[in-house]
Amino acid sequence: MIYSHGSVRSKATLVAAHDLGGANQLLYSTRNKLNYHYALTGPALHVAKSLLLPNILNLDSIKLDEYSHVLVSSNLEEQFSDALMIAALSTRDIRVTGYLDHWVNFGSRWKQTPHKVIVSDLRAYFAALPHFGSKVRLHRNHYLLALKQSKKASPPATAINEGHSALVILQPIGKEYRHQETLTTCFCLFASRFLEQNFVHQLTLRNHVDTDAIHCSEYLKGKFPQVTFAISDWSSSLERDLVRASFVIGMDSYALFIAKKLGKEVFSVGGRRSKFSPKYPIL
Repeated sequence: MIYSHGSVRSKATLVAAHDLGGANQLLYSTRNKLNYHYALTGPALHVAKSLLLPNILNLDSIKLDEYSHVLVSSNLEEQFSDALMIAALSTRDIRVTGYLDHWVNFGSRWKQTPHKVIVSDLRAYFAALPHFGSKVRLHRNHYLLALKQSKKASPPATAINEGHSALVILQPIGKEYRHQETLTTCFCLFASRFLEQNFVHQLTLRNHVDTDAIHCSEYLKGKFPQVTFAISDWSSSLERDLVRASFVIGMDSYALFIAKKLGKEVFSVGGRRSKFSPKYPIL
């Protein structure tokens, strides 16, 4: 019950998230902090468990007046963390900070504006200014830094994997994702176009929380029998998938941004959804 109350000797910080992109930003930024508690659902809860974060709360036992600060990430659709943020904003004693992980739809990210908004790259900073003004702060990207450190510690890929493998980062196109060979409601058209123009020995389809790559994989196997196809789950390590690939295909998503920052050759399946989004070659 997020509106319940209780007394506590020293107030902590409460961290709330759901969607994967925002969760990575927020949880990697706070994972080494002391006296932080976590109210998490969906993909964010999986990330927290993979990071072995302490103080993951039972959502029915949260007492807001035990906290002086609430940190939230943004979600595509309203989640528990959004309700928690609204409840915190209704009080006078709790500061609320929101984390953004993208460059688009800032006007609809939250129904109520946090006291402070954190972004982690310069493009997002300029995109956020018209919506949030002086509340915007530019901070280090702890998630990207962690992936770069992990990449340095990983053994180098073999010459075959480094030169002839590709990763397709799936996500809904518009508001849906369904397999169709010749239309742009799934990635098969773009993956086929890429495979016709480039030699790769393996292509991995990385699922989004809201996608199912099985039909796409079967279709592409029939069309390109010389290529080995694999499916990677959204909950598996993005860094591991990126290490194995030299080409990465996706929308102008945060994952594609990460791939580019890690030195991969990236291709976009469509144009930029915002003038502030990074630029990539378009398939």
